[in-house]
Amino acid sequence: MPLEGLLDLPKLLAAEHASQPWAIMGGALLQLGFPRFSIPVLERAIESDPDNSVLHVALGEALALADGGMISDRAKSEFEFALRGDPNDLIARFYIGQWLLQNGKAKPALVKWVGLMRTVGNDQTWNDRLWTVMPRAAEEVGISQLTLQALCTSGM
Repeated sequence: MPLEGLLDLPKLLAAEHASQPWAIMGGALLQLGFPRFSIPVLERAIESDPDNSVLHVALGEALALADGGMISDRAKSEFEFALRGDPNDLIARFYIGQWLLQNGKAKPALVKWVGLMRTVGNDQTWNDRLWTVMPRAAEEVGISQLTLQALCTSGM
């Protein structure tokens, strides 16, 4: 159910399939751009469903967004939890690349993102998201923009 604002939250929580209201509310707050408010709600959702990797990814993303894009050790552990269950989780893979770049590991970050770019194909949202971070990693590694574009499109 798409939300148009905070006033829609009660309607969402009362929806027929609202079996996990904390998960719904935490995800809604995150989507509405309130990552700080979503953190305690997502933590509460994880308490009742600790093996739900989607909740762990959402919490990791909320932690990262609340910290201005920095991937803390706590956020990283949430993404790693999700990747143990699903090594192809796109969001977790993206943020692990961010962590690698932030920790001076531009080459592994770039490898991860190029692989992710090949996975998402023509998905414009993901392409836009990846092209906001890949050029910095490429520059740190000494790869030109043209070479980066070729790496991303080869084999597609």
